[in-house]
Formats: sequence, structure tokens, C-alpha cells
Amino acid sequence: MREAQQNYKSILDQQGNVCGICGIASDEDNGKLIIDHNHETMSVRGVICSYCNKGLGFFFDSPTYLAMAIEYLVKHDGITS
Repeated sequence: MREAQQNYKSILDQQGNVCGICGIASDEDNGKLIIDHNHETMSVRGVICSYCNKGLGFFFDSPTYLAMAIEYLVKHDGITS
């Protein structure tokens, strides 16, 4: 994790200075894009904004729960993207 903090700028540059999930620019999120990591393996996944970080946390980093949320939105609101 320390190494990731040292490489923060490099990671951010690789992502085009935007959140790896929603694409918000670092300056739009008060410059507070943060390093995201897998809590089990501690491996770095990328840099994301605080909103996406909280969202992943609320869904327990579960692809299953996130997929269920997508299905819910599609079913009830017809949202497709």
C-alpha cells in the first residue's frame, strides 16, 4: 500500500487524471481521488473518487450486489447505461 501512495501520480496519470469508475476529474472532486485497493489481498485496483469509494463500500465490494443493483435500476427505471 505504501508503494501505491508513492506511485499515486503515476496511477492517476495512467487513468487520465479521472476516477477509474465514473470518470470524474480530480479537480472536480476537490482533488481528492484516492487509492482503491482490494481489502483481502491489499492489491491496488486504481484511483477513484470518494463517491465511488463509498459506493463500493456500501456494496461490500461485491460484483453480485452491484449486478443486482443494476438489474433493479433496469427493471424499475428502464436505465440501460
